[in-house]
Amino acid sequence: MLLATNRAPVVLAPAGQPTYMVNGLLIAQGLMHDNEAKIDLALVRSLVDDQFPDWSGLPICAVASAGTENAIFRLGDAMVLRLPRLSRGEAQILTDHTCLPQLAGLPLLVPAPIALGRPGSAYPYRWAVHRWIDGEQASATTLPDRRRMAGDLGRFVRRLAELDADVPHARPADRARGAPLVCRDAETRAAISGVSDLFDATALNRAWERALAAPAYDGPPRLLHGDLHWGNLLARAGRLHAVIDWGCLAKGDPAPDLLPGWWLFDAEARTGFLDAVGPDAAMIERGRGWALSIALIGLAYYRDGRNPFLADMNAVAIQAVLDDLG
Repeated sequence: MLLATNRAPVVLAPAGQPTYMVNGLLIAQGLMHDNEAKIDLALVRSLVDDQFPDWSGLPICAVASAGTENAIFRLGDAMVLRLPRLSRGEAQILTDHTCLPQLAGLPLLVPAPIALGRPGSAYPYRWAVHRWIDGEQASATTLPDRRRMAGDLGRFVRRLAELDADVPHARPADRARGAPLVCRDAETRAAISGVSDLFDATALNRAWERALAAPAYDGPPRLLHGDLHWGNLLARAGRLHAVIDWGCLAKGDPAPDLLPGWWLFDAEARTGFLDAVGPDAAMIERGRGWALSIALIGLAYYRDGRNPFLADMNAVAIQAVLDDLG
């Protein structure tokens, strides 16, 4: 089944697989990763009742999410639970707990950790309890004024980069967002091959090589979110309200936080976003490269039913980069 967009076709969930809607797109409820933990309502209920008996009377419900690292459940009216699907997600749970409270003074809300859960008899990872943030999934419908959104998000990115907080540094060995772009060269070129049936591989390689040729970042390490796409933004009353899912939080080159310029905005709104952030020309080139690399790797992995929401979003971003370069 193909999702028709004005950019590129992406394969949706296989026929018969349970689905739900996020941001107007179909999301498969099946497993997205090999060796993923089985997480259901009964498991979550037992973890809460065993470890936090004061909350045992609160209702629990699953939250529709296009996220890839955690299963999300609401606990009562005021809390949300985040349970890693894979072992690699446990590191984010611990980083969130220590780092997110340091991000004071930002112009948009960020998650507030409340408690840490332990592994249980049927679940192997640490998990998190955060304060619930009221809001709607960010989309063209919930944020109709894209120019205002661009300014709000640009100011957030600029303020975040100015903060001083004790967060992990982006490690080149991990190909982390904020490390030198060249660290992702092999992975990005492999992804180009993986989507060559959807896009012109020659054009993609040309765009990637242009980004690699940009001057490297030589300033002090700056804070960055690293994953500013539709799925990690919340809206309220028509305005951008919160930034969630800080799994890529790091110190390093802030260029990855220019990703929204090509993932979320058309050319006019992109200009407003970049004006609000204030990058130099080299940072824009690197930022476009980050937007392209993340989208290519994401599409190559999440296509064919793993996560149709992210697959479609990545395809749109790839086309936006190509259009921007003409």
